[in-house]
Amino acid sequence: MRSAVDVAYYMLKLAADKGLEMTNLKLQKLVYIAHGYMWALANKPLIDEAPQAWKYGPVIHSVYGQFRKYVDQRIQIDTSKIPEDLLDDKEKEVIEAVLDTYGQESAIDLVNLTHQPDTPWDEIWNRHGGKDQLFAEIPDPLIKNHFLKAVTDSSSVNGL
Repeated sequence: MRSAVDVAYYMLKLAADKGLEMTNLKLQKLVYIAHGYMWALANKPLIDEAPQAWKYGPVIHSVYGQFRKYVDQRIQIDTSKIPEDLLDDKEKEVIEAVLDTYGQESAIDLVNLTHQPDTPWDEIWNRHGGKDQLFAEIPDPLIKNHFLKAVTDSSSVNGL
């Protein structure tokens, strides 16, 4: 299990290598999706903190804080200084597959994806009445079960 911020930095490095632009909102969704697929494919969490249900979908609070200054603009950092050894091979494999599968999607498309009925975000958000600034944690067992079902239904994520 890794720091969510380390995962985000690695994802930004890989996205830059692939020519993908990233905003904070898009990064939030992709880190969350990678966390879910890590649970489904390796039976372990990817990040060391629980995603939270916010108005625009799942958010990892530390990642939000790290990149909030970019608001809705493209995150621009020097990715050449991000170490290659932040993650193990399986973690890198899952993140790469998530970027290959979802990296071309817009932030809003990813928000819509995570807002679908019966997703972990939907269950937590609606359980608490859909209040703005809710910040209720999305429990890992809920995330794990959702992504296990997704992997079973679709056979895999981009070859994983």
